Amino acid sequence: MGLARLLDDYFAYESNPFFIIIALLRYMTNESNVALTDVPSGYRGSEKTAEMVRKQIKERFGDKAAETYVPSLNARTFKNWLSVGYRVKQGEKALTSITFIEKRDAKGNVIRKYPKKVCLFHINQVELISNS
Repeated sequence: MGLARLLDDYFAYESNPFFIIIALLRYMTNESNVALTDVPSGYRGSEKTAEMVRKQIKERFGDKAAETYVPSLNARTFKNWLSVGYRVKQGEKALTSITFIEKRDAKGNVIRKYPKKVCLFHINQVELISNS
């Protein structure tokens, strides 16, 4: 994938406010040529949890990284990064977020909700796994 694909993506997403982010993420592919945007992270959070992570990204990596943060694309769990061909750089500390787990009865009714801590890593904290 080269510059031509990046430009195609740019024009395809021109009307979308995140067009450049999506185009750049498509350009950053792993060696099996699977674009990160083609492999969803499984993000199911709310805007509140996204803002919580965005604030941590801003503190660690600056305004530009916080502005380009897309929860479903560039912040993933350790295991999820491995599944798309990346590994967390040695010494990196996780960003923290929460998700809510629903406990259901036999009929499928929610009987209890409780928070669970989730450890995430931003794209700045990972590197491509090389085949060598």
